[in-house]
Amino acid sequence: GSAGPSSWDCSSLTQAGWASSGVAIARTSFEQVNDGTPVALAGARSGDLVFIAGSDGTATNPGHVGMVAGRVGAAIYLVSAPHAGAVVQLTAAGQWASLVVSVRRIG
Repeated sequence: GSAGPSSWDCSSLTQAGWASSGVAIARTSFEQVNDGTPVALAGARSGDLVFIAGSDGTATNPGHVGMVAGRVGAAIYLVSAPHAGAVVQLTAAGQWASLVVSVRRIG
């Protein structure tokens, strides 16, 4: 994967986001899913990590992670790097809802 600053993979982006606030989290999505405490997607807030199995993971070892960027009304939005070298994206969490295997609150 890519670890920035000009190219990111999903977990390095979330790791860098938390590092900018002085909080250390694991490097990979497989490890980050164990950081923090579990919360429901409906109650997610900015900074929470949202995991899906992705193309290289499973429900217990998710291969993709995004971070809650915020809400607009009731809609939750995630920021994520779809794969190394791709443009970072803002996505409605509803597009991931049926795929979510874990949501973790850091800090």
